[in-house]
Amino acid sequence: MVLTRLRPLAWLLLAAALPARADLQFRVQPAKPTQAPIAKGQCDIRLRVSGEAEVSLRGDVVSVHTISGHDARNDGSVCNQPLPDRDVRGFAFKAKESRGEVRLVAPPSEANDFQAVVHISDTAPGEGRYDLRLNWDLSAAGMLDERQAGPPGFVWNNATRYKTRGAGQADVGDVHLALLDVDVAIDLGGKAWVTFHTANKQALSFSGVINDRQPDRLRADVVCDGPLWHVQGPMFLSIDDAHNRVTAITLDATDGRDRLHLSWNWKRR
Repeated sequence: MVLTRLRPLAWLLLAAALPARADLQFRVQPAKPTQAPIAKGQCDIRLRVSGEAEVSLRGDVVSVHTISGHDARNDGSVCNQPLPDRDVRGFAFKAKESRGEVRLVAPPSEANDFQAVVHISDTAPGEGRYDLRLNWDLSAAGMLDERQAGPPGFVWNNATRYKTRGAGQADVGDVHLALLDVDVAIDLGGKAWVTFHTANKQALSFSGVINDRQPDRLRADVVCDGPLWHVQGPMFLSIDDAHNRVTAITLDATDGRDRLHLSWNWKRR
């Protein structure tokens, strides 16, 4: 039978029998607190690819356009922050794992609606695993940007915010760090971000999840993954909602070897 003489119904049946190729689009999962770097946005796009594909990230949505070969598959992609829909500082890209050619086609910019675009060419048989890491800065001069900083999935529009004057100290062995004012934010999902200003002009930050709420006391499981310490443990915060402030914070955290003890109190000035 000559194909050009097929009736419309026959064309539909033939099209249904042909293998379909559909582009892939998915929203990445939030990274765990222990996977989230302090003061940096980070997305790890993990895919299984066979053939040639173009991968783009906009916000926390990954789109994969299959140019040739089989459709790509998500293989555990995570982000600690959506890629901002504005200019970002310190943008960096690297392929942590690949078996074919990977290249950054375009960094996020106003010209491409703030998408990062990556091209993958995989000519080997079967599927290849690709782990693509994108980073960008969330800080300026060592201090966190209040508009962007937060743990995975943090929603600033729904946050309770306590910015309180005070003083305290964080100790790890013979290392002692003087703490000054604190900035605490908690969103409706229970994600928490606690940042201390310090005497050495750097920020000491913790992110985690509130797991116990009392009228004047909160408990959060937090992690610190800063340049000095990589520890996690329970943090207790005493809250004075009538005056919108934190009155005391304590933390005992460890990395399995070293132990951090933190004690901070509100001070009237």
